[in-house]
Amino acid sequence: MRKIIMFSWVCLILIFGLAIYTWLQLPELEQYPVHWSGDGVPDRYGSKTEVLFALFIIPLSAAFTFAIFAYIPKIEPVRASVAANTRPYTYIWALMMVLFVGISGFVSYSYANIEASPDMAQISISFLVIAMGAFFIFIGNIMGKFKRNFLVGIKTPWTLTSDLSWDKTHRLGGRMFVSAGLISMASTFIIKPEFALYILVGLSLAITIFAFIYSFVIWKNDPNKRK
Repeated sequence: MRKIIMFSWVCLILIFGLAIYTWLQLPELEQYPVHWSGDGVPDRYGSKTEVLFALFIIPLSAAFTFAIFAYIPKIEPVRASVAANTRPYTYIWALMMVLFVGISGFVSYSYANIEASPDMAQISISFLVIAMGAFFIFIGNIMGKFKRNFLVGIKTPWTLTSDLSWDKTHRLGGRMFVSAGLISMASTFIIKPEFALYILVGLSLAITIFAFIYSFVIWKNDPNKRK
């Protein structure tokens, strides 16, 4: 865990540094966009001070994510599962921090080119969908490696009380996440960015609901389930 913690600190310093640097380098305008509608059109403007608060949403979210990932292993009730899932857990943790760095960098680039790129909001949505699609593909590829635990994975009452339900749900869920990631990424080149975002969210909800039901069906037919 020491390496991933050090890596996370480096990412946090970079993310906070980017936010501060971007704010200091903002072009002088009367108002700046600080919020966008679902279709990527600015619907609220504010002062330079308000931009500072908007820029710090990502760094603070990254810091909160760091704290959660660092703390969860300490409260894992099944201590043996911590060691068994260390590799996939740290992979997800590292990818989350890299994702925050990427989003932070793109937000900084967007504000730096706010005058020259009026369509930057649309581009930002496409970037977000592609980044999350890649994240889904990565998660899907390692999901089958998770051992039953309370740390990571598809945790339902049935996957946690049946090894068969855990294994089958994660294998199928992994394939579904990969498919969702590929579909979402491809959609950004075919349809409007905001619709691609809706597809990403819709697929995420569909996978969640299906995995919940599927884990119960497998658990119900598992003769070795824990009651």
